[in-house]
Amino acid sequence: MPGMPQSSRLPRACGLPILVCLALVAIDSAAAASDKTKPPAVAQSPPATAPVDASPEELLQRIYGPYLAPGEPTSPIDDDRATLEKTFDDPLVELLLADFACQRREEGICGLDGDPFLDAQDWQLDSLVIKRLMTSLPQPGPQTAVVGVTFNNFGHATAVEYVLVRLDRGWRIHDISYPPGGADHPSLRGLLGAK
Repeated sequence: MPGMPQSSRLPRACGLPILVCLALVAIDSAAAASDKTKPPAVAQSPPATAPVDASPEELLQRIYGPYLAPGEPTSPIDDDRATLEKTFDDPLVELLLADFACQRREEGICGLDGDPFLDAQDWQLDSLVIKRLMTSLPQPGPQTAVVGVTFNNFGHATAVEYVLVRLDRGWRIHDISYPPGGADHPSLRGLLGAK
């Protein structure tokens, strides 16, 4: 009927007795009227503790993605605690901050000499493969995972192995190893003097 609000119109073929149809229209009209008095719904942001990286592979893809893109990647290795905490667990953050302080004090290299994600100072990456090698079974303490990353850097095959832990803020790197390892090629924690 012209002039009547949309919610007050009877359906053309309700298929139910007229009183049931009228009751449905009345309920619909009441609901529409109450919706007009409610404040609009506000989208809620995820809880502050929601992990940024839902899997170890997502964290490593976030790290390596910029190395494959044209231009200079922004390194997650920075002497800013908040930046480091997006990538590393707390003990490794402390070791990196101590190494940065040493570099400033000594005005040179201390433990970290190059990009720990590449085991190199320069890069031209291709053929990136990220593969989970192991995940810990549920146990007391944080869940851990070991993930292997392989790529070609200037045509040279390179392998890097990560030990990651799941924290409240998501998966974070606990250590990085560079096969074949050993005393002449220690892990990142070893390079930084972890006991």
